[in-house]
Amino acid sequence: MMFNLVDYFDVWQDEEGMYSVNNQCIWNEKPFYIPDHFTDKQILKILKEIGYLKKHISTRIIDIEWLSDNMIEVTQHKNGCPICLLQGVD
Repeated sequence: MMFNLVDYFDVWQDEEGMYSVNNQCIWNEKPFYIPDHFTDKQILKILKEIGYLKKHISTRIIDIEWLSDNMIEVTQHKNGCPICLLQGVD
């Protein structure tokens, strides 16, 4: 499936520790391919290859969760802060 990367570039945390995405944008110029149910490490590799994440980022630093067949959320492991959403393109 083809995906767009939705960059959460403005995230706020409230007094209860919950996060809100205040602003976001589509980061990539053209959609990129991710096969169905790729592993976290494979998705991480793609995010590095397209230049979104730095080479030192690992699955110990971020969590990757398939929310549905066409949505993958990436968050910080230590606090659950949302980083981006990979959204399927029809």
